[in-house]
Amino acid sequence: MLERTMTTQLLLMTIAVLFWLLYLGSRRFVGQRFGRRSAAHQQVGHLFYGLLTLYAIGHIVFVGFAWFNRAGFPLNLETMELLKLQHVRRLLSGLPLYVAPSADFIPLVYNPLYYYIVLPFTWIGGVNLYSLRMAAIVAAAGSYGVVFLAVRQSVARLAGSDHSNANAVRRRAVPSWLLSPSWWGLMAVGLMAAAFRVMDTYLDNAAADSWTLLTILLGSYLISLHRSRLVNFTGLLLLIAAFWLKQYGAIFTLGAVGYLTWREGWRSWPYWLVAIGLGPLLYFALPAQWVGPEFHYYTWDVPRQWAEFSLNSTILRVIKYIVKHFGWLMLSAGLVWLWQIARNTRTLTIWNFLLPFALLSGPYVALDPGNNNNVFIPLATWLIITGVTATYVLMTNLRPAQRFAAPLLFLSASFALVAYQPATILIPHTAQASYQDLVHTLEELHAAVYAPGIGQLQDHELFSPTVHWVTLIDLIRRPGVDLCDQPLARRLLDPVFHPSGPAYILLEHPLDEDALLAFLSDVYVLDTDFGNRFIALRDSPKLLEVGWPTYLYRYDPPLGKADSWRCG
Repeated sequence: MLERTMTTQLLLMTIAVLFWLLYLGSRRFVGQRFGRRSAAHQQVGHLFYGLLTLYAIGHIVFVGFAWFNRAGFPLNLETMELLKLQHVRRLLSGLPLYVAPSADFIPLVYNPLYYYIVLPFTWIGGVNLYSLRMAAIVAAAGSYGVVFLAVRQSVARLAGSDHSNANAVRRRAVPSWLLSPSWWGLMAVGLMAAAFRVMDTYLDNAAADSWTLLTILLGSYLISLHRSRLVNFTGLLLLIAAFWLKQYGAIFTLGAVGYLTWREGWRSWPYWLVAIGLGPLLYFALPAQWVGPEFHYYTWDVPRQWAEFSLNSTILRVIKYIVKHFGWLMLSAGLVWLWQIARNTRTLTIWNFLLPFALLSGPYVALDPGNNNNVFIPLATWLIITGVTATYVLMTNLRPAQRFAAPLLFLSASFALVAYQPATILIPHTAQASYQDLVHTLEELHAAVYAPGIGQLQDHELFSPTVHWVTLIDLIRRPGVDLCDQPLARRLLDPVFHPSGPAYILLEHPLDEDALLAFLSDVYVLDTDFGNRFIALRDSPKLLEVGWPTYLYRYDPPLGKADSWRCG
């Protein structure tokens, strides 16, 4: 479980505060001893802000290394990676995606654009997880680049509008690079890299998350340029693409059209026309022959049945996530947002304007309590962009913020809140050998093996049937429904319950602890507990972790007919 206690967060915060206090104390001591205009006094600021800069750069370099370290992992970094590869293979085979559920395939509930985007990467690197992860890395790197550009642009505009405040900062004996828009952009990218694990390590996974983030960010950035209607329409098309990647992208599309309306008034009607036409109208009018006859069932009906509003899982979960990991950025962004609203709303950039929409996306995605924290990636990114920019605003407009080095405190504390042990996201050097060991072990069985947490391997067709546990449970779960002894699960898994020959089930957890699959324990007995033998194949750290292949169950029905569907 990717959860930390508030005690841990307070300890990390204390370290950051002590770093800040050490800076203030050192600056005061050197100022009294050598004078406030001395070179030594200047060097104190260079030292502490230099350490902060190196820390940010270190995170960027490390995450870049981690991306390529993880790209060749042979199994799931995230439990649905191989399932997404199965979707891509269907496209390449000319098969529709959204079809009736079967024992071999149930589609995911996401819109289909992601599967088309990654196709060119498979032409280059082959139809495998590596190609899909390289596609994700390209989008993640692009997202980091847009974050840099967005913050640099915002700070440059602020610096250009108020030279007197910048001069006041210079007199505070701080490093000159604090007035450089590029330095603030670097800090934002450093925070993005540092928050990689807090974002559930999804940005390099074979998933739509990094492409959704890139289209939202790049679309917003193009609109922020105020260049021309053509550029605005290009940005809007990218934001609409975010919806076709993941449904929550519609929130940011709506916010962007609202921003264009607020800025251009009645002349914004073409933006609404395009957004509505390529959004909801195209969605509901999409021909079945394009993607499959069950498109609306999977992407509309199924997700709606998961919605479950509760104070704890819908509201408090989002608040806790923000406070625990982005509290300082939320504080600075919120203060500056309120100040701009009260002072002059015309100073709002698209990043500030969309901040409430980003915050709204949190409770929206939290309506499904089964989500990992990857659903908060756009929200977290918006807090980084607006929070870092707001810290610059505070530094240049509030004398106490200048005097007491607010940037050092806010940024150091923000880095502390997302700190993690780097080794936990790297792939063990034994992963490939462990994978070959698993494949060899399964081949030696000479039997049908069902692995509900895997589906099918990328380079061996060892499993049958191949229906994935996630998509199976997605069709069934809803508030108040008991997963045990479900008719749909019984029907789809009948080949597992009544195999034609020797059969096994490979699981990451005990069979009788899985409410959905427990009925299979009537006819399967534990054959082998592998323990930590395949621990090198565990999935990447997430809020909800699956684990690694551990339990092998053998088909061994009791005497008589094995059809006593029983809840475990």
